[in-house]
Amino acid sequence: MEAARFYRSPSYRQQAIDAFHKAIELSPRRIQQRLGLANVYMTGYDYERAVVLLTDAVKTDPELGEPRYRLAQAYIGAGKGDSALAMLQTSLRLRYVGAPATYLAMGKRLEFSGRSGTAAALYSDYLEAKYTEAVWDRTETIDRPIPATDIAVAAHLPLVYMRAKESELAVKSAAALSVFDPSRTPIVDRFVSDLGRRRRGSWVARSSLLPCTASRNLRSRDSTALACGVFARKL
Repeated sequence: MEAARFYRSPSYRQQAIDAFHKAIELSPRRIQQRLGLANVYMTGYDYERAVVLLTDAVKTDPELGEPRYRLAQAYIGAGKGDSALAMLQTSLRLRYVGAPATYLAMGKRLEFSGRSGTAAALYSDYLEAKYTEAVWDRTETIDRPIPATDIAVAAHLPLVYMRAKESELAVKSAAALSVFDPSRTPIVDRFVSDLGRRRRGSWVARSSLLPCTASRNLRSRDSTALACGVFARKL
């Protein structure tokens, strides 16, 4: 498969497929070869074959989160959003956290279709699975670098809950931005105060608690610009 990628060779790709099939035949209870073969198919946009393989992988070891996450990716490629969502939710409950882009893609689709509450729940599950429940406690600190993508989710999530008319969850989830970046606590406090006083007007049209402006250069490397750019990009 590495040779197929390097040389862009269909013949090497077919050899990889044959080798994966042989590996599955020799050891049908192991899932790694199914994941590998499914990745080959997804790379070639053959999502239906990938779905079949990954469904078998989930049945082979139902207590593993990774096969469900990979199946969700295949479902997204195949245009089966509800099935993808179910697999992402289950994989997170099994404590498997994959690439942020997958959760963002699914969440954005849910928001676009008017399912803000479901999108917010997915973002919340993603943050909690990755950082534990400490992410909702403003007295806690996360002792590791926080990628701009996760800061973006933390700054976006309270507004999604607000649009879903879940005020208590909006307040609770706003704590994540303070945990990730204590310097943002004044913004969080202002949001919580405005929500408590039913002064939502200044937040309704925003996609982030961060000061994202149209004039901000989203190509800048500062953390605010990077985080603002996550939800400014199209699907």
